[in-house]
Amino acid sequence: MIYKYITTNVVAKIDDDGISRMSCSIENEEFKAWLAEGNTPDPADVPPIVIPTEVSMRQARLALFQQGKLSLIQPLIDAMTDPQKTATQISWDYATIVKRDDDLVEALSAQLGLTDADLDALFTLASTL
Repeated sequence: MIYKYITTNVVAKIDDDGISRMSCSIENEEFKAWLAEGNTPDPADVPPIVIPTEVSMRQARLALFQQGKLSLIQPLIDAMTDPQKTATQISWDYATIVKRDDDLVEALSAQLGLTDADLDALFTLASTL
C-alpha cells in the first residue's frame, strides 16, 4: 500500500494492485502513522500544459512587451503593402481577442522568427498577464 498526493491536502490510498481505495485528508491518523514509519507519498500527477488558443489583445501586447518584441510589430505592419497592410493595421489597432491560429499571428510570428514553441510560450505567458 502507498499513498499518493491528489492535491496539497488530499492523498489517495493505493493498494498493491494499483487501485485507489480511498482518499483522505493529510490530517488522517492512518496517513500520519504511515508517514511516521518513514514512508513518503508519491507526488501528485503533473497536469498537462494547456496552450491557450486565444488571449486578449492587452495580454498579447504585454507579453510581447515583456519579451522585447512589441516595438517590432508596427514596423512589420508598415512594411506590408495594401490591402494586407490596412487589414492588418485594423486588426492590430481594434481587435480585442488574439487567436493562436489567426493568419495575422502566423504571418507576424514568422516575420519575427518565432517557432511554434516560441509562439506557444508567448501565448502561455500572455494568459498569465
